[in-house]
Amino acid sequence: MSRSDARDPAQASRALSNPGIGPRAEWLDAGATHRMFLDGRLMQLGYDLWALPEAWRADPLALLRQVLPPEAILSGWACAMVCGVRDAGPSMAPGLARGIPIYLPRHINKGPAAFQVLRCDLGEDEWQAAQGTRLATPARAAYDMIRFCRPLSSGVSVGDCFAWQHNPSPVTGAELLQLVDTHPRARGNPRVRRAAPLMSDRARSIAETKLRLRWLEDVGLLAYDVLVNATLTAPNGAEFEIDLIDTRHGIAAEYDGAHHADSDQRSRDSRKDQAVYDAGLTMVRYNAPDLQSTPGQFSSHFATRRRIALDRGCDVAVRRLLQDGVLVERPLRNYRPAVEPLTLLADYR
Repeated sequence: MSRSDARDPAQASRALSNPGIGPRAEWLDAGATHRMFLDGRLMQLGYDLWALPEAWRADPLALLRQVLPPEAILSGWACAMVCGVRDAGPSMAPGLARGIPIYLPRHINKGPAAFQVLRCDLGEDEWQAAQGTRLATPARAAYDMIRFCRPLSSGVSVGDCFAWQHNPSPVTGAELLQLVDTHPRARGNPRVRRAAPLMSDRARSIAETKLRLRWLEDVGLLAYDVLVNATLTAPNGAEFEIDLIDTRHGIAAEYDGAHHADSDQRSRDSRKDQAVYDAGLTMVRYNAPDLQSTPGQFSSHFATRRRIALDRGCDVAVRRLLQDGVLVERPLRNYRPAVEPLTLLADYR
């Protein structure tokens, strides 16, 4: 089969020593084209490890078992995907080194090139088994990802992904701090200590987490002053979920991602803005450039909105809404598709 004829990567996959997964050179020898690595028909899992996207989505453990060393324990973002963690994937912590994180015993001096190897001996309560593959527990995977994250916002974002209340096994900040106490000499423990108290189980996206952290770090708000995805009930009974509420000054904030350009979404945003205004609060909408602004620019913009809110008496209005139960953090609805985590199998430890 000539390389120019292999327009379907599934055809080239059958010629690999491990069907569905392999290094770039082996894919090319099997008939794949260079364009397949660029247009998404093949996905990169590690330094030189590429896989069929459909095979990865169907059964990531079966795919990885072909290339995992027998002594390895899977961790990091790959473990998070298997465990059904919110937003799990290679991009959930962009500051981390590329590669699939695994643990290998200390006596093994060399690991496979496509993996990010952590050499340590995990305790019996820090790993689990699914389909014959050993995995780190969600708490241990979160702990190791956070302690190697830079900057702090990436670590808190990872923590929020693992803490999301609709995960099959949400991770708490207390669990992470317990691991810090268990491994007091581990590298990166100070990052975990800083990130754990800032985690929330209510953040719906990484962008929301980063916006909340800008409020806490750059503006100086306290964590208990900020409501996350609280529900505002209008006089007509309509309910609006708001990303962030500053309960000290009466400021509401929304992060507008790309989907907010849709006309239907803009109509919903307009109704929400009107409901917030009618309730006596001030609405501020942020987008990606706002998250990339300097601390000085961000705090200056917030200071302007704070003056407007205080002049309108929003600080008094928000206290009244809280006392009347009109503004409250309710259990969140899960709008994400259901995930069947492999850790819920019969051989779960």
